[in-house]
Amino acid sequence: MSRASDVRSLTQNIAQAHDHRAQAQEESTKRVAEIGNETAALLRNFDKAHSQMGARLKAQLAKEKQDLERAEMARKKVCQADAKQRAAEAKKRAEEVDEIRGEAIALLLSFNEARSEMSTQLKAQLAKEKQQIAMAEMERKKASQAEARERAAEAKERADEVISIRSEARDLVESFGRDSAETAAAWRDLVASMQAKRGVAAPRPVKPPVAAAAEEEMSAQAVPQDKQKLENRILDLIVEHAEGMKLAEMTEATGEARVKLGNITRMLLDAGKIKKEGLLYFPAGRP
Repeated sequence: MSRASDVRSLTQNIAQAHDHRAQAQEESTKRVAEIGNETAALLRNFDKAHSQMGARLKAQLAKEKQDLERAEMARKKVCQADAKQRAAEAKKRAEEVDEIRGEAIALLLSFNEARSEMSTQLKAQLAKEKQQIAMAEMERKKASQAEARERAAEAKERADEVISIRSEARDLVESFGRDSAETAAAWRDLVASMQAKRGVAAPRPVKPPVAAAAEEEMSAQAVPQDKQKLENRILDLIVEHAEGMKLAEMTEATGEARVKLGNITRMLLDAGKIKKEGLLYFPAGRP
């Protein structure tokens, strides 16, 4: 009993499953038909839209092509105008370059001529300056030699003065010694004679102070007069020799010692009564 029920239940289930499958298949068929209809409609719509879009794209493409052709024509015109302008500018630049080149060549030629002329002038000026420098060097050497000779003459003059001073000092010392000896001998003789008359022994010989003072006073009175006369004599000689006179010439003209004349000429120079240039003495009023 239960087995039959199970069979019946199984049969019912199979029948129900079959019905369900049939219903699902019918629904699937309907759905497939609907999808086919929808797909066909979608394809039709897509084809329509594609056709419309293709037409729009064709029209837009034709318009853009026309715009591009017009733009290309305009660009070609602009390029041609630009090319013409550039050609004109290039021609103008070439003409300017040619003109600048011509000016540069003319300037270089002028510069070369000016340089040649300046070189000639500089060479002449250099030769002239070289000659002047050589002459100046010769003059300088002559002046140096003359100065050296003058200095040598002055050195010789100073040496002669020193020798003369030494000689006069030696003569003066010798004369003073002789005078002193003679005076002392005379003084001793006088004292010895007086003491002999008095019967007194002769004292130690001494220099008579009164005689020495008298000699000094006479010398002090005589020297200024002689000195003034010698100064006047030297001034007269220098005035007479306006071309200049040397100390050796004064010594020869006056017969006086060179050192004495040198002292007097220095005093006259200090007083501004005479002038000296090198070894020559001139009057003070000489220009």
